[in-house]
Amino acid sequence: MAVRKVKGSATVETALIMPVVLLAFIVSMYMLFYLHDKNIIAGAAYEAAVVGVQKSRWEEENAKQQAEALFSERIAGKLIFFPTAAAEIKVEKESITVLASAQKHAMKVKVERRLDITTPEDAVRNIRRIHGDKI
Repeated sequence: MAVRKVKGSATVETALIMPVVLLAFIVSMYMLFYLHDKNIIAGAAYEAAVVGVQKSRWEEENAKQQAEALFSERIAGKLIFFPTAAAEIKVEKESITVLASAQKHAMKVKVERRLDITTPEDAVRNIRRIHGDKI
């Protein structure tokens, strides 16, 4: 019986490199999911801050609840990696702050969006009052 020599170096090298390739693929997928969810949460926090500013400018008493409801509506069914995200909304005299956070195991996302409550119509009225109605 003759003994044949078969080269198996390609098989051995592939067996050694495949775990590294699979690990890189899995880590990149986790990063994509993380960044996707972070962008969704950041966008929802910004929209909630904008709605809170608008509602507080109109002096509605439930601006905080409406902003919280909008945040929950915007993230509903869109998050991949962080299924539960929460927002804490602080309504102050001159600004609205939305602190959104989510956590899954050791990974955390925290986003803060802050907008000032502005009254541009007061500035326009002051300019018209100074210059007259020529503007």
